Amino acid sequence: MSALGDALRARIARDGPITFARFMEAALYDPQHGFYARGARLGRGGAFTTVPVALPLFSRALARDLRALWERLGRPSPFTIAEVGPGDGTLLAGLRDALTDLPLELVLCERAAGMTAQAAARVPGARVVRLAALEAVTGAIVANEVHDAQPAHCLCWPHELLVEADARGRFCWVERPPGSPALEGMLRAAGVEPRVGARYEVSPAQGALQADLARRLARGALHVFDYGEAGRARYERPVPRLRTYLAGLSGGDPLGAPGTQDITVDVDFGAVREAGEAAGLCTTLDEPQPAWLRRHGADELRRSLAPESEEARWLHALASDEGSGASFHVLVQERE
Repeated sequence: MSALGDALRARIARDGPITFARFMEAALYDPQHGFYARGARLGRGGAFTTVPVALPLFSRALARDLRALWERLGRPSPFTIAEVGPGDGTLLAGLRDALTDLPLELVLCERAAGMTAQAAARVPGARVVRLAALEAVTGAIVANEVHDAQPAHCLCWPHELLVEADARGRFCWVERPPGSPALEGMLRAAGVEPRVGARYEVSPAQGALQADLARRLARGALHVFDYGEAGRARYERPVPRLRTYLAGLSGGDPLGAPGTQDITVDVDFGAVREAGEAAGLCTTLDEPQPAWLRRHGADELRRSLAPESEEARWLHALASDEGSGASFHVLVQERE
């Protein structure tokens, strides 16, 4: 039992079963007891590892792209880099160190107090704001592994799976008719013909986040790095889409002990790309992340390293089409 679990049980007892989207929102972002609010530790021995934490090349590669963007925009001063969901600040710190000669304004855009404290300590001097207060950016907005943490709905077609509490207080699934036609609309927009009994995880919030970020970009680029796919493969390829992580490994039941483990859902990159374009952005890059890393020198770096080194192992995993990085994607959308 936990304070967050008790609060969710009380809510269910009062209002009835809740969507998994509401459960996931609370599990991750409850201001006191959510997973991120408590300050998840990243990297070796932490809750999970992001690519920038594992691979210093990532920051250098993105810095190269941002330097070229600064030139294309006519060398604006300040050149703002706003990172949304900055984790422990590793990526923004790397960009700062690689771009010391640029007139940078650094912004940490985070909603969870525990993560804000870590990022602000790593990037002192950066401005800290909530997304709702982020002013129009001239420069770049960076979202690394943020869209996958947006709440999702779970379907067992043609029903939606809601979260109930059983007689012992354990959270469990219960079938109900879908509450929004938008969920079916997302499936069909991806080319999916829903099958009776099939499980689907659908996140309108991912596209909504992209649209919100697009509206906050005055001139420059919005960079999205995350794992997921576009089209039917995102929903029909037989791999888990709803994932949990704990202590660097796969976690347990997504309904078990809310607030104690990370919960993520693969990104529907087709929906995210469409949302950005509908908000007026032009897509300038849409490719697998391993290809992006190789274009920025991953192969050359790997050949220079001892094969048994940790960095070489990460490069093999993240920069090859057969490694774990193959599921990661890069989407860049711009406004001139």
